[in-house]
Amino acid sequence: MKHSLISLAVLLSLLSATLLVTSYAKQPMLRSYTASARLVSAGEARDSGTNFLICGKDRASGLLDVIMLCHFDPQNGQISLLQIPRDTYAEYTENSYKKLNGAAAALGGMDAFRDFLSLHLSLPIHHYLLLDANTLCDVVDAVGGVTVDVPMDMSYTDSAQGLRIDLKQGKQTLYGREAEQFVRFRAGYTNADLGRLDAQKQFLRALFTSVKEKNSLPMLVRVGAVLYRSVETDLSFGDSVRYAANAVRLSPDAIQAETLPGDAARTGIDSGAWYYVLKRQATIDTLNRLFHDSPLSAVDFDAERRFAGDPYPHFVSIYDTASAVS
Repeated sequence: MKHSLISLAVLLSLLSATLLVTSYAKQPMLRSYTASARLVSAGEARDSGTNFLICGKDRASGLLDVIMLCHFDPQNGQISLLQIPRDTYAEYTENSYKKLNGAAAALGGMDAFRDFLSLHLSLPIHHYLLLDANTLCDVVDAVGGVTVDVPMDMSYTDSAQGLRIDLKQGKQTLYGREAEQFVRFRAGYTNADLGRLDAQKQFLRALFTSVKEKNSLPMLVRVGAVLYRSVETDLSFGDSVRYAANAVRLSPDAIQAETLPGDAARTGIDSGAWYYVLKRQATIDTLNRLFHDSPLSAVDFDAERRFAGDPYPHFVSIYDTASAVS
């Protein structure tokens, strides 16, 4: 099935209302099978939760616009989110384009992409969700809007993508297309994509709060109808109901969101394509904090150095930096 998107925000709705709504709506005609997530030999993943890969595609290119790992731990009442910048360098292909946002297409789909990340991050990933380009807009409208404090005037136009952003600073209720503008805006942030990721974290918490406050059967059915047509997943109907029943008990304060540690760099130092290069040790520290009960060792993480950027010495310098998470 061809499902795509741009939002990451739906994840919270997914793990609260959106998973719950599947128990009210009819069962989606989605594939269900035993996940082939690879288990790590050193650094045991937490037994009390489930790891999800959440992705979405943009409208213009069909590449992934959102890549996020989620650890959902109902036993301890926590949701941990790790946002992976779409421009992250990764050697998943022999072709010159090695931004992680092209991996799902190059590898043959979400199953293979999940296995790639699971193997090279040394982290079991149990399920995936792939979101349609209109999912965010439609879910926000179905919820009845999301209240957000917009940190600045946001203005940007990209005719090629059919994108026009025009939001004013201040606290306000955003509806479908306005919400999309908020999570896609990056031109006004000093650190561009990373600033956008911080805004998306803010929006996630606001969406989660709205879903909790407006929780009602009619709203859940509306959201369920959106998800029925716009989400591809390997979750079974039974698992969706089980996760939903636990998710609705959580507080917005239970959400911990971080971004994969790294730095931006160009292939030619002062020219060439921009990439985001992860910092190896800082990433290990982050994965241990968010996803592992016992420490993941440096020996097991990315043993084949798929994220190192070996053809570019300055990429390797970033990757091998010894600094911990700041």
